[in-house]
Amino acid sequence: AMRGSSSSRVELSPVEFPGGEADMYHEIVKIYRTLERKYKEPANNQMSVPRMLGYYLLKRIHALSGKKVLIEVPFQTEKSNESPGRIAVIVHCFHLDLFDELLDYISRIPYPYRLFVSTDTREKQNILTEKLRARKVPHFEVRCAVNRGRDIAPKYITFRDVYAECDYFVHLHGKKSPHLGKTWGNRWRKYLLDSLLGSPEIVASIFAILQDPRIGLVFPDPYDPNLPQLRWSTNYEVSLALADRLGIKISKDSCPEYPSGSMFWAKASIVRPLLDLNLQFDDFPPEKGQLDGELNHAIERIIGPVAHAQGLRGQRIITGNLKRPRKTLRVRSAAQLPEAITQCMKNEEL
Repeated sequence: AMRGSSSSRVELSPVEFPGGEADMYHEIVKIYRTLERKYKEPANNQMSVPRMLGYYLLKRIHALSGKKVLIEVPFQTEKSNESPGRIAVIVHCFHLDLFDELLDYISRIPYPYRLFVSTDTREKQNILTEKLRARKVPHFEVRCAVNRGRDIAPKYITFRDVYAECDYFVHLHGKKSPHLGKTWGNRWRKYLLDSLLGSPEIVASIFAILQDPRIGLVFPDPYDPNLPQLRWSTNYEVSLALADRLGIKISKDSCPEYPSGSMFWAKASIVRPLLDLNLQFDDFPPEKGQLDGELNHAIERIIGPVAHAQGLRGQRIITGNLKRPRKTLRVRSAAQLPEAITQCMKNEEL
């Protein structure tokens, strides 16, 4: 049953800064100074402290003055035992110590799903398989992948066949980002997982959004401390080469917003152009701890334009317990979603 008003009126929350700004800036400075010492060659790291703090300030101003609008989740949806379609949960697990956490989040999906897990060694594959059996996960498969392309390559190569067998998927991985310090990667991962799988109600709300024929993918608003990195950086040339292969246009002057961290829900059909490229692991460089400029970084940034080329768009979301310097739409029920999505689209076109 649907509770609350079915009115089409959509509430727009006030613009607010999140708390802890000073602590956040101190942490950013500390991390970028560490990166400057570790990656002294500009080709390996363009994240200098002055450049990143300047970029961060510009992004904060843009967030306040820009037209981007988020939809807050969860909201009231119609309770149903019926699945919205065939669901694939596609996970890359390099760090075994994070797998139980990932399974805890995945267990909050209120619909039947098939779980597909990749890792980089046979030993890890056996350990993950035993964990899944012990937790009595009903439908799963664990495959071994080459350690190239981080979590991106296995999702589009190792599990290339999966997308034809599902209607929706979620991309997840055990994100640590150790080069960003001891806490940043953990906070980032938990933020993404909380946003995408924080509760059955959040997942149901995301699926309500995905039912709109205009929407191809749903992803969290970028993790706030990562705003300085939402740019092409050294990724433009490799992204341009990928865009040319896909037959889509991108601009060096404007990097599209993308699922930063490569975790998102989507309709399976949107990745067909990427799958049709028939990418191989040899297309990705050997793992050397690269920060930027590789094919996997390009794929992360190009998923939005791939959806746009098919007449679809991405919808940013945020959970109700967070504050952001962006405008946030609060819908009372799924009945208000069409108007809310229309308002998001109109704001972006202004």
